[in-house]
Amino acid sequence: MTQGERVKNIRKDLGYTLDKFGERLGVRKSAMSKIEKGENNLTEQMAKAICREFRVNYTWLTSGKGEMFLNSDDDFRERIDAVMTGENSFRKNLFKFMLELNDDDMDALNRLMLQAIGYAEKLKKNGSLENTENTPGDLAGDIHNTSMRIINYYYRLASAGPGQIVFDTPPTERIEIPDIPKYRKVDYAIGVNGNSMEPMYHDGDILLVEMRDEIEVGEIGIFLVDGNSFVKKLGKEELISLNPKAINVALTEESKCMGKVIDKL
Repeated sequence: MTQGERVKNIRKDLGYTLDKFGERLGVRKSAMSKIEKGENNLTEQMAKAICREFRVNYTWLTSGKGEMFLNSDDDFRERIDAVMTGENSFRKNLFKFMLELNDDDMDALNRLMLQAIGYAEKLKKNGSLENTENTPGDLAGDIHNTSMRIINYYYRLASAGPGQIVFDTPPTERIEIPDIPKYRKVDYAIGVNGNSMEPMYHDGDILLVEMRDEIEVGEIGIFLVDGNSFVKKLGKEELISLNPKAINVALTEESKCMGKVIDKL
């Protein structure tokens, strides 16, 4: 069976006319007909478009090996790849959907994402499901049963670069974090702005902070210096940047510690 014949089989199996099939792919009926008849070659770009749009197995379409359509596991992996690469419409539709959510739905989605991340971490740690006594249901249940708590989140105010004023306005929003022993002392979350703490913390990271007015030398905290906030490692007389290309910040008598960084979310 030729590639063109396989394209025709896909269209027929899904119940599409040439017009409608081509419309889904942004291709004219005449061009679609020539591909099916073998008068025009099936380009790699068109093959990938067909596979993305109709959940077709790329290996089958191009070589005839395997099944015509993706099974549920393959489809899940394809969708994950789509989000990571942004090479099809799924990613655009996902973010469009997220932008239309109200606050309650966004909170619910945030909880699901935290659960999914925890599930993925357990799978990564064990290598695969075959290397753990727990079943997927057990792992998902463990994550689902993890209680959450809400803390204030200050968006992009802790500077890992030029300082920015912090805590002069109400928190940007409130977010949920897992209620686990490691996070029991976390009082608030704050976003990173800049690259002076790379490679440990990057621009846009969310830091979990314990509110304290003192930390030990060598620990990383949130500091207020001359009205500007910084996330830095505490030195004896200065705040230290981890990025060797960034400058350190001299401490003054008015400098204040606003908390100790516990982790990044």
